[in-house]
Amino acid sequence: MKTYKQTVLIIGLIMLFNLPLPVFATPATRDFQGNRASLEGLQGIAVSVVLPKRAEQIGLFERHMMAEIEPQLRLAGIKVMTKEEVLNVKGTPFIEVSITTFKESQGIFSYFISIGFIQDVSLGRDPLIRLQGITWIHGALGYGDKTNVRHSIKDLMNKFIDAYLSVNPKS
Repeated sequence: MKTYKQTVLIIGLIMLFNLPLPVFATPATRDFQGNRASLEGLQGIAVSVVLPKRAEQIGLFERHMMAEIEPQLRLAGIKVMTKEEVLNVKGTPFIEVSITTFKESQGIFSYFISIGFIQDVSLGRDPLIRLQGITWIHGALGYGDKTNVRHSIKDLMNKFIDAYLSVNPKS
């Protein structure tokens, strides 16, 4: 019964993101020119990593993820701020890397990774109403071990960097 529920969940994710089968690091995206425009003119961004409770049991650690993500952004010329610093920046922009893992067996598991760019947004019908919203997102559904997860994150971060640089070219 548990396997059935997991299969239904994975198929549900596939349908939600309109992904083709089979699934081995299949991408899901909301990366359009309009979404990219929301990345223009940023002074810097903070990074947040969200892991499942059992992540450490399968070898995924927030500090390791941050140690790979932040230098990748800096190398691309994107200023990385602390969570405290970004609170003083207009728009409070940050990128959230969220990892969800499913049944694990001998170090191999199914996973979904989403990288969302979140910032302050206003409602068109009432600009005085401001909240945090995802303005750019990319994701991948995959199957493998912690190394596959790390490679998928790196690939997704490269997609973010490409989107960012398309509206913020290096001088």
